[in-house]
Amino acid sequence: CCVPAAAVERVAASLPLSEALPGLPTGMQQVARELVSHAACMGMPLGVYGSAFWQHTAGDGYLHADSDLDLLAAPRDGVQACQ
Repeated sequence: CCVPAAAVERVAASLPLSEALPGLPTGMQQVARELVSHAACMGMPLGVYGSAFWQHTAGDGYLHADSDLDLLAAPRDGVQACQ
């Protein structure tokens, strides 16, 4: 999708995974907590997009037990990306 820069109303950081945790399916929450903890120890933020974002933003109906978890990672360099 290509749009002119003037058409972009705002740019915002991704929703942190830690903020999306309460809306995740129960079976997904423990693994997500471990990811948050591991990423915090590394100093690498994790964000969410896709159904986890929409679940947090708009409410129920976007996630189910078989949903995947779309993550955005922001490693500071190549070394951190390989950890």
